Amino acid sequence: MARKRGVALVLAGPIGWVALAVLASSRSGRPETLSVQLPYSESVHRRVLAARRRGKVGFGAMVAAFALGLGFLTAIVAGIAVAVFV
Repeated sequence: MARKRGVALVLAGPIGWVALAVLASSRSGRPETLSVQLPYSESVHRRVLAARRRGKVGFGAMVAAFALGLGFLTAIVAGIAVAVFV
């Protein structure tokens, strides 16, 4: 029921937003937390680490390709400048 009321207040425009803020601040004294423990096996941990490693290698390859491309672009522009002005 509270969720429907919140949606209705959001859709009510600025007056509803103020009312929603007042309701949210009045309920802030009650902490609502949920602690869970997810199952996590060794094989899953290895797969996650491998995926992170692949991501880092891919990012490094992208940076190297960008730097190499920038170097080639600089050489091409310098060559054109030399050919035109010399």
